[in-house]
Amino acid sequence: MTEQTKLELIKSFAYGATPQSLNEVGRLTIQEAEAFQKENAAEIEEKKKELTEGGWK
Repeated sequence: MTEQTKLELIKSFAYGATPQSLNEVGRLTIQEAEAFQKENAAEIEEKKKELTEGGWK
């Protein structure tokens, strides 16, 4: 996985994507998405905070 793909997935989760929704669009299997979400939880939360502070709700 490239760094760009990783950053895109972090942003997707921060915007509210779920493992199921990423699977539906063919990005990852549900198991891969769940593992990614767990392994990158801190980065996802940081991105959520950044988005909220920038005015996104």
